[in-house]
Amino acid sequence: MLAMLLSAVMLTGDSPVSLQFDIYRRAPAQVQVSLCFQGAGQRVRFKLQVLSNSSAGRSRTVQSGELRTEAEPECPVINQITAPGPGRIEASLYWWIDNIEQAPETRTIELKQTTTNGPHTTDIIRA
Repeated sequence: MLAMLLSAVMLTGDSPVSLQFDIYRRAPAQVQVSLCFQGAGQRVRFKLQVLSNSSAGRSRTVQSGELRTEAEPECPVINQITAPGPGRIEASLYWWIDNIEQAPETRTIELKQTTTNGPHTTDIIRA
């Protein structure tokens, strides 16, 4: 399984907020997008937009929410996306910590065609 885990630490006030924003292939026809925050009581607002373009068609979803961070990671988004053929999935995150806008984050995965001779080729993931 090809996975990518990128963590960003944003400093606001006295303690950091940790962001875990991942996109990876879970199975030949399935991709997972997950979003987690960890901190010390900061208020986080987010808007996550996911664009999918594959042989099955196009889709766009938007999720938004607000939470208070805790010492344990909180994961308000764990999405399973069915992607039956080659294509591209892009997830864009817009977020704020204590009403201070943070730099947008984008994750993209290019899905390659599966083969009948063996496992799928390596996917390309961009952060």
